[in-house]
Amino acid sequence: MSKTCDDVHSEVDLASLHPRAKSVIEKVSSSGFRITRATKIISHRTEITVAFLSPSDHIKELFSLEYELLMVYNKFETLEPRTFQAIDRYMSSLPAKGRVESTLYLLVSENKDPESWVASYMLEHKDEKVVIPLRAQAVLDQPVSHVLKEIEKNYFAVNKFKDNLPIESDVYFFGREKEINKAVESYQKKENTGVFGLRKTGKTSLLLKLQRQLESAQVKFLLVQLQDTANNMLRWNGLIEKIAQQLQKNRHSFSETEAGASFAKVVGECERSGIERIVIMFDEIEQITPPTAAEKHWAEDYRRFFQTIRSFQTSNRNLSIMVAGLSSLCSDIDRFEGQQNPLFGIINQIYLKGFSESETSNMIKKLSKVSGSVFDNSAITFLYRSYGGHPLLTRLACAYELEHSRKFTTSFPSKITANAIQGHASTRDRELVFYINHVISELSDYYPEEYKLLESLALGEYVYFVKTTKSSSAGRYLYLYGIVSNEGDSPYITVDVVAEYLAIEDARKHDRPTFYPVVPADERTSFVQTRVEEIIADLRGFEKRIKNKDCAPLLFGPNSFPYADRLTKIAPPVSWDDFDKNIDPLHLAFVESIDAYGKSIGDNNYFWTTIKSAYPVLHKALVRVRMYRINSNHLNIKKVVNDQLDEFLAEDLAGTGEEIPDKFWVLFQRVLDELFRAIQFEDSRLK
Repeated sequence: MSKTCDDVHSEVDLASLHPRAKSVIEKVSSSGFRITRATKIISHRTEITVAFLSPSDHIKELFSLEYELLMVYNKFETLEPRTFQAIDRYMSSLPAKGRVESTLYLLVSENKDPESWVASYMLEHKDEKVVIPLRAQAVLDQPVSHVLKEIEKNYFAVNKFKDNLPIESDVYFFGREKEINKAVESYQKKENTGVFGLRKTGKTSLLLKLQRQLESAQVKFLLVQLQDTANNMLRWNGLIEKIAQQLQKNRHSFSETEAGASFAKVVGECERSGIERIVIMFDEIEQITPPTAAEKHWAEDYRRFFQTIRSFQTSNRNLSIMVAGLSSLCSDIDRFEGQQNPLFGIINQIYLKGFSESETSNMIKKLSKVSGSVFDNSAITFLYRSYGGHPLLTRLACAYELEHSRKFTTSFPSKITANAIQGHASTRDRELVFYINHVISELSDYYPEEYKLLESLALGEYVYFVKTTKSSSAGRYLYLYGIVSNEGDSPYITVDVVAEYLAIEDARKHDRPTFYPVVPADERTSFVQTRVEEIIADLRGFEKRIKNKDCAPLLFGPNSFPYADRLTKIAPPVSWDDFDKNIDPLHLAFVESIDAYGKSIGDNNYFWTTIKSAYPVLHKALVRVRMYRINSNHLNIKKVVNDQLDEFLAEDLAGTGEEIPDKFWVLFQRVLDELFRAIQFEDSRLK
């Protein structure tokens, strides 16, 4: 046994290693690691020496390490692909699996320029691990700090957040446990599966994950990329033939009359060769679905193509299909142009929404680890709220923040906080506009009614949204995709930047300074009269339903709100003085009267507790009235005197930047609109 010291575990026998390997491992470990394992490995017709390095607390914090770090010593002067194949196999098996960092390792080589060789190999083979190459002689000749400097240098060269291609290994596959389990269950039952979601939510990555998890010598997976013109331009029997040739080379005829029988023969040949299950995965299914197909011939060929597959499935359940795409029309509609849809009702649908907050946190922290950065919890929460857990948008936002941080600091690791990223949110989101548009633009092609509803929600037209979605199935896909949620007080767009993008685009289209549509000057008198009458009538109806509902807290007590006659005399404000005069009767009728009733029953906090809890959306609308009434003298100056007032102004004047004409009118219109919307929503919920 070798001499035991503080940085070598008592059971590690360095003396059994080659002297050069021993020297290199000891030198690397002296930079802040403790050797817990060291051994020689022969695999893939090559020899490597591996060591497990347990990092000190300082090194753990510096490089965000959770596990031990694998160091590999390669004694040869040439690096070859089999070296990396041997390392990959070792890392994916015990004792390395679950014990060492899975995303990065140190490679110390006798090669004269390991850095160039590693960079070339990783690019060519799309290896997702971070390999930190070190020249053996440099490790031995340079001071102890050399190793840490090389690790830092490689971290600064990496920004894993920028990767936006489908994930082809488990190293950077995040979340989706529930969806994977549902797909596996469907597969085990020999049923067909569909994975649907907005652009860049990870549909293709999920298919590839399922292939890695389920494929074996007895199970064959075949991925058909339907956005590829080499596939979608084929006629139905041509695509059947191409799939059959990929399953098993054959010389069968695939004419229109013989394609079905030939396909059945090929599957039978596969089974006789030992393949027990076949799964054909169709990505971008909308490319051949009749309403949205890339080529006109799929209006007829879609039925023929899937009827051929379905006919075979009725007699042989060892063949199943998985489809993926934005649109689930392939399984939602029973007929296309009068023809029966072969896939109707036989696809188990899985919808990919954004990541949960914990999944988002896990993704950011893991990618941060190999990018030399630390996003604190406040930053992660802010990013989750801004991008709704959308994988691509979140990663690209992080990539921007990391590059921005590196421009202004040389400290390592880059530490990123919510305060830092909030300061340049608008600049960052301008950089993401193309991707934001990419995520939602195809909704307008496939589901124009849903897209219109999404726009209405972004513009604050909640009443229209609620009424439309209640009276029809419109909006169903918005909820299924997770782009809209009704959890909480009222429906809302879950990705803040999408809501802002839609509002900005609508404002730009109509050449207005605010996100929300502003009533033209010549229509304001009629608007105010109508809106006030609607508020009075709807609120009285709401009061009656409250009184008929057990345990529902009263708003104004046994009587209705006072000063209705003053409300009907409100006119459109044409100055800040008018604004003050008009906000006052609203405050008297709806806010002070609730306060008065609360005090009459001995509850001085009735408005802030009972009403807020029972009717949260209405409460917010009334707080807006209260804030604008109390602070009316401060609304025409830039300095904001109240945090809550600041929030309302930011919401109501969104997109205006500097001062705008008739700001008093914009704020007053928002007061009336939000009151009307809140009453409608609370009444609907009570019903």
